[in-house]
Amino acid sequence: MNNQRRVMIALCLVVVAAILPALLLVFYVDPFQIYHKPFVSGMTLQDNQRYQNAGLINSYLADPAEGYDSVIIGTSMSQNFTGEMVAKKLKWKKPLRLLMPGAVAEEQLAVLRDAIHTGRVKHVLLELHPFLYQDTYRQKKQMAQDHSLYFPEFLYNNNLLDDTAYLFNVDVLKISWRIVMHQEPLKPLTPETIGYWANNENVNSDHAAFNSPENIAALQAQTAGFSVHARPESEIQSLDYPVISEALMPILKQYCDTKMEIDLFVPPWPRYRYQKSEKVALRSAYMMRRILEESSQCQNISLYDFDLLDFAGDMNNYKDEQHYLPAINEEILERISRQENKLTLENIGVFEQKFLTLLNQYKVYTSYTAPLTH
Repeated sequence: MNNQRRVMIALCLVVVAAILPALLLVFYVDPFQIYHKPFVSGMTLQDNQRYQNAGLINSYLADPAEGYDSVIIGTSMSQNFTGEMVAKKLKWKKPLRLLMPGAVAEEQLAVLRDAIHTGRVKHVLLELHPFLYQDTYRQKKQMAQDHSLYFPEFLYNNNLLDDTAYLFNVDVLKISWRIVMHQEPLKPLTPETIGYWANNENVNSDHAAFNSPENIAALQAQTAGFSVHARPESEIQSLDYPVISEALMPILKQYCDTKMEIDLFVPPWPRYRYQKSEKVALRSAYMMRRILEESSQCQNISLYDFDLLDFAGDMNNYKDEQHYLPAINEEILERISRQENKLTLENIGVFEQKFLTLLNQYKVYTSYTAPLTH
């Protein structure tokens, strides 16, 4: 054995000796529970849902002992759904919340595919955000600005080889080290409470600020003079929805007329948000038609939209520019349970007409009354 070969072997051994302990530490602690539930006493879930959802799927949904039979997929607009609430209203056995703030369609659908692959999903509640399902957009573009937005797509497939990106992740290693050294503050998070913000102490103050006379006046000024007109059939058919055709529909068609019940819903944006852009308003109005045209033959798939209801016009139902208060979550589930606000090819034309009419007639208002102070 020549000297050069000895040096190479020695270097390899040094590298292995340096890397192996870190790899074993991450695997043992596994802060996001990708491979197993905690070995470390007192360890709970992490609040980075883009990583944590993969662990919830692998260690909770896939575990028959946990009893999960359904999933809730969406953005921060759905984070105030609890599994208990959905189970009670929709009569499902045990739903698992798999939500991510700001999640674009590709991220949501990657989570959904991975969840379905466990073979345990009988029901799906999938939020179709009125903006995020309109155009192709890659969250990875924002990685350089905000690492918390990075979606670890490699954790949501069946390829174990690319999991090295998790095992050798410096941030995951740091979290693992802090946990074993008892330096990581343990958050009392469960599958029911991760991301749940209804009890956040800032909700009331955000709500009051959003509904202040000054802000309402500013919103009225922003949307004054808005006008949008219905489009002819030929123009409607020419609208392109790549996320729907290339990402959503392949999943829906794969499970068309199976025993899996899939409820799609468009969460109610405050009406003025649509008034900010004629393009967004039009694409939102006709997006549902595209979904129905491609899925209406599937008896197990339902589509609901709540934009025509009065609460979408009253800013008092929102804490900020798009997030509605927790009571609206219950209202949505109540209506789904009664199959109200369900869209079909038979009523979609009426829906589109009413939607555009409401936007043209709408003026921002609030019924908010400031609480009395003592």
